[in-house]
Amino acid sequence: MTTTRRSASLLRVALAAFLLLAFACCLLRVTNAQVNQPTPSSVRHVMANERCRMQSGSAHGYCGLPYELSNFQGRHECEDRVWIGRPTSIEEMQQMVSMSAKVQGLGVGHSWHKELFCPSHNETGIGIVTTEMTELRSPIPLASVGSDYANPLDEQIAYAPEFPSDYPIWVDEEARTVTVAAGVTQRTLLDYLSTYRGPRNLSKGRGWTLPSFSWFIDQTIGGAVATNTHGSSLEHGSLSNQVLSFQAVVANGSLVEITEASHPHLMRAMRVNLGRLGIVTQLTMQIEPQSAVRRTLEELTWVQYIARLKQVQSEYKSAVARGSLEAVKAALAPVWDTQIQWFPPLGTVWWASYERVEDERTRASAFDGASPSAAATNVFNQDYFGGTPPSYMMATIQSAQFWANWFQGVIRGNFASGVFPNRRAYVSLSDSQNRMHSMNPYDQYEVSVPLETAADCLEELGAATYGPYALWSGTRTPMLTRFVKGEDGYLSNTHGGPRLYMNMEDFVLYSTGRRNAAFQAMMDILRTSDKCKARLHWGKAGWPEHGSCFDGAAEYPESWCDFGCAVQELDPNRKFTSTVDFWHFNAQRGGDAYDLTSEAGHKACCTKDGFSHAKCKCMSRKTCAA
Repeated sequence: MTTTRRSASLLRVALAAFLLLAFACCLLRVTNAQVNQPTPSSVRHVMANERCRMQSGSAHGYCGLPYELSNFQGRHECEDRVWIGRPTSIEEMQQMVSMSAKVQGLGVGHSWHKELFCPSHNETGIGIVTTEMTELRSPIPLASVGSDYANPLDEQIAYAPEFPSDYPIWVDEEARTVTVAAGVTQRTLLDYLSTYRGPRNLSKGRGWTLPSFSWFIDQTIGGAVATNTHGSSLEHGSLSNQVLSFQAVVANGSLVEITEASHPHLMRAMRVNLGRLGIVTQLTMQIEPQSAVRRTLEELTWVQYIARLKQVQSEYKSAVARGSLEAVKAALAPVWDTQIQWFPPLGTVWWASYERVEDERTRASAFDGASPSAAATNVFNQDYFGGTPPSYMMATIQSAQFWANWFQGVIRGNFASGVFPNRRAYVSLSDSQNRMHSMNPYDQYEVSVPLETAADCLEELGAATYGPYALWSGTRTPMLTRFVKGEDGYLSNTHGGPRLYMNMEDFVLYSTGRRNAAFQAMMDILRTSDKCKARLHWGKAGWPEHGSCFDGAAEYPESWCDFGCAVQELDPNRKFTSTVDFWHFNAQRGGDAYDLTSEAGHKACCTKDGFSHAKCKCMSRKTCAA
């Protein structure tokens, strides 16, 4: 009995100490926020639940936009003096663009590349958000979907038949297209399509979907396309590759429409525009009827995984050498429709493959409940928020194996084998998972590696990961691996051929205050190894540390200067430059050097079809500033 009392007493003391420590930690956070945050003037403060323009199930209280120029976790803040524009109409947006010397279009801030999304901070720099259009601020009805809809993660979805009549999503079933405002989130668009039934019911009650979509789906569709966001598809490619037309406000304030038929050169530039060519207001994209998809999950060891990739790589290189498209497709069949999660601390890999099948279940529409969205206001001063605070658990529990096992439990339902409609079969974070994921501050990185060397690259990375330096210790979440076809977008990561993408996250830095050396060593290998030659994702972390002195002509040798020609055509006064330092477009013709973003350079080396590769040579940037 005495031992029991003593144990209980010790337990109470330990619990009290833990609560005191947690309180002190929270108090420290508040105190630091009060000390570090500048005192705003003439700004209207808003409540946390008014700030986030994600669908309500995904929204959380740390979003910076549309009131502060920062990312969706309230981090990577832009200069305080930069204005923020919240136009309620396209006409108002056109006026803002016309009156400003430096402009950048923004969505919900689902990015970690501050220098790309922050406007240049001069006296008239302005970040213009696309989420505040009057029609976008209408309440979106959300409904729980019953199990007979094959909804394994018990999400809410936006119910298409009950959308406001003026909500800016328009489906053309005959043309198999959807036209959507750039400020609509990918989740809302996918949910709308999945329950859409047109007058002729050409999907036979199954709804529609984008041919391929991403793992994170709470960014705006305009921002996702601009930064080359992707799922895993060697058939359909990235979201950028699925766009048929763009409507955009360009530097002089004009509203233009760009299609493959009307402006093929500009269309290739707009596909991955990085906000450099204007502000996209509307897109038309391909869609297809939903069908039954079988998802099959295999669990492999790291050794088995590399062996399988080596076989694919070998057969792919052989098929390319023979020049046989049929042989190429056969060689890539194992990764044609595949998503992979690698858990470095555990040495295990989940390999999820997908197969279209005949319908094996009835999809009913069982809905209940509805949640209104918040109203918007239109102001032009930034408000200031503290951002996502450090995670006590992440700081305290340093075991990489613990977190790998924990995240396995969180996402196992996303990868479970079964037959589902497209929208549920291809894995993406659920609304609640996105909200929970966002509560822990992190930076997300992503790189792409040519398929010709992908297995060799990962073999080298694995040797370092499981070698004496134990680089696996720097990981917490699994590394998502996907495959994307080669694309013609000038700045598409897969311009030049198909690539393997690897998505990885650093949860250590913000919660501990320490640089995650093991994680960054993995990034160094991916960027500098001759076997990898990895390209950085345009919208994610890694800039500028792993993109220092970025040379577009070297990393995109066949298309960088084509994009430069489009820049001069649509933005001759460099209005949309943001704060990155890599917008250098140099060319040489004969013995003369030119800047393509000058009138003389454009005249010498650019045509209506893009850069004149026959007459001019695209040149590397000059020496970087110290």
